[in-house]
Amino acid sequence: MSSLSQSSTIISSVFKSSVLLRYILSLVEEIHERLEEKKPCKFKDMTSKNVSFHRYSNNGLLFQAKLECDPNFIAYYRAMPIILNNCTNVLVLQRLHTLYSHYFGHAFREIVSRHGKDVYIGKTLGKCANSPSWVVDNIAASGSIPCLVYGIETIGIQPTENTIDMACEHGKLGILHFLHENYPQLQCTDRAFELAANNSHLDIIEFLLYNRTEKYTARALVNASRTKCVDVARLLLEMRGERLVGHTEEQLIERNLVDLSVTSGSLEMVQLYFKHFGRRGLTTRALDNSAELGFLDIVLWLDQTAGAPATTDAMNFAAKNGHYSIIRFLHENRVEGCTESAINKAAAGGFLDIVQFLHVNRTEGATKDAMHNAVASGSLEVVKFLHKNRTELCNGANTVATACQNGTGDYAESIKYILENRITPFTKKSPLNNLESSDFTQIMMWTCLRDNLDLYIFLVDFFHLGVGIEPNVASHPFWKHFESAASVTFKMWIIEQFDPKSLDIDRFTHFITYSNIKGGERVLQYVMDHCPRAFQRNWSFYLQRTVYDQNIKVLQFFHDHAIPNSFTQQMFNYAGEVGALKVVKFLHLNRTEGCTTLAMDSSGKSGYLEVCQWIYANRTEGSTKSIIKSVISSQRYEVLQFLVNNNIHTEAEDLVDCASASRSVEILEYIVEMFPNLLPTVYSFSHHDELILRFLVHHFPTSHIRSLKYMPTQNQVIIDQLCKDKDAGVLKLYPASGLHVSHQQKDSSTTSPPQQSSIFKKLFFK
Repeated sequence: MSSLSQSSTIISSVFKSSVLLRYILSLVEEIHERLEEKKPCKFKDMTSKNVSFHRYSNNGLLFQAKLECDPNFIAYYRAMPIILNNCTNVLVLQRLHTLYSHYFGHAFREIVSRHGKDVYIGKTLGKCANSPSWVVDNIAASGSIPCLVYGIETIGIQPTENTIDMACEHGKLGILHFLHENYPQLQCTDRAFELAANNSHLDIIEFLLYNRTEKYTARALVNASRTKCVDVARLLLEMRGERLVGHTEEQLIERNLVDLSVTSGSLEMVQLYFKHFGRRGLTTRALDNSAELGFLDIVLWLDQTAGAPATTDAMNFAAKNGHYSIIRFLHENRVEGCTESAINKAAAGGFLDIVQFLHVNRTEGATKDAMHNAVASGSLEVVKFLHKNRTELCNGANTVATACQNGTGDYAESIKYILENRITPFTKKSPLNNLESSDFTQIMMWTCLRDNLDLYIFLVDFFHLGVGIEPNVASHPFWKHFESAASVTFKMWIIEQFDPKSLDIDRFTHFITYSNIKGGERVLQYVMDHCPRAFQRNWSFYLQRTVYDQNIKVLQFFHDHAIPNSFTQQMFNYAGEVGALKVVKFLHLNRTEGCTTLAMDSSGKSGYLEVCQWIYANRTEGSTKSIIKSVISSQRYEVLQFLVNNNIHTEAEDLVDCASASRSVEILEYIVEMFPNLLPTVYSFSHHDELILRFLVHHFPTSHIRSLKYMPTQNQVIIDQLCKDKDAGVLKLYPASGLHVSHQQKDSSTTSPPQQSSIFKKLFFK
């Protein structure tokens, strides 16, 4: 088996294991840090969105350069947590605050799912959405004390308990110490311990335990048990008598912490938790999971010292993940045995040694799924072994179809083997009536979609495909396969099986219609060489699809050959709508059809900032007056800022109404700040969003609001109460349990700034 095939097999096995998958997912953040996503791109072509969301390597420097040198760059508001998380240069933060001061005054609300449910991420604070101190919370994650000081003193946002929690999650001891010294009244939550334990921040745990009085919950012990940092776990376990809350010792035992510690992969960790909780904290999951994960030392200790129970899952899942030594140990030293799924799972992983061992030493047998799985995983040697030594065979035609669709490794060679050895109902050069089956259709279609030309050529020969079928019949299987073929090489092979003189014009138009892929100009050139009449039809709809894929070479072919009825204004407009900037530039430089105002309007509404900017700077058509309203309605905040900065159709008097209808508080706040003379009409109050209504009542005179007629009945009670609260001087911009505290109107509950201003100055100017 080739190294590539073996890698594919291993990856496939890993992702079939729920325990392994959870273990890998717990390391995603660390993997992301070590293997930072790299997207090669010219500096001038880097989009504001990608730079803002840190989608390039060395993004910190790129962001700073874009912020300082690119007049078209606009930082994305929704990327602010990421930007602040990575901001360690106070001058960059100062520049960001100067250009986007309105961002820092917004309440950063998390965008909920379509089902209206917030997503709780248990192992991270994420973006600190809905926190009144989200700005300094995210700055705390950067570890930069000067930036934190700037956020507190200059931007004017006071830290909260969430700020301390963020410092603990990200292991920023300097930030934690600073907040502890300068804000002694500020408390952290039990999440501080949980997050620090989850990320193995021993220094943070020690600081919290020895310098502060807050307590922790069992979640901290759970999180620590899954890491390799035994020191964190030991410290939390030893201090639980004094600092643990929410759980009695009996309740801790019921959480089976010894079982959980197995996933750490550390024998020392398992021994530590066993020392504290004994066999009462141990179930069959401990040995089963350690066998599945391949931790032989833990398996041996659990068996020989802890006397741990187990089930057949231990051997079954050890087989699934290729842990041969564990299979042998369990077979020779345990009585639980396995089930027939052990061979099935081992075959799926391509583990020939385990399949052979189980076949020789166990009596549980296997099912047809064994060969089915082996074929799908591309484990040719396993397929051969099962064929020669067992009688279960496979799941027939379904096995071939499944492998063609989802196969990995040497799946193509495995398919060839079972077909040639008559392990399936198919026989070489089957009669054409067999080719009507749904399984056969799926086999051929997925082979085309996955661009496996070698397997396709084999199948064409095996099934004697195409013999006796008139080539110009639309139902000819080759033409369906041509549509699905994923590469131009594949498509050209199909085309070249026929004498072009035998094909009618409909076949050539068919070739053109499905040539919109990379290298598709080869297909077009073939048609031009053998049937140029096919281009006399109207191909504007076809080219519209190439616009979406930004297939410039196909567009260039049509342009170079002056093919009529191809390019239109609608094509340019559509390029704007789908954000196809390369196409926009191509059409601008090479064609004369031009566009309409719809090009800029649709690019703005769709949120394609760079396309909107480019059309505005290079075309004369401009946009309609409705562009700003459509941009607001579709919540395209960054495009809105571009329009306002350039005074593009900002004269509308109902922008407050439009912003209220968008249900985006940040856009409403921005519109009110930029257009202070505009007043809301009754339309602004017709949408049932309490935060929008609260902001409107807070900002605008109650006399104006009460003067509005035909107020919606369903909102009248809420609006009346908000107006009464405002008149009584008790209306807060956002509820106490809500999202935001006004920097200008902080109440007494807001944390006071520290008195040691000289410390701040020293830190800032250091």
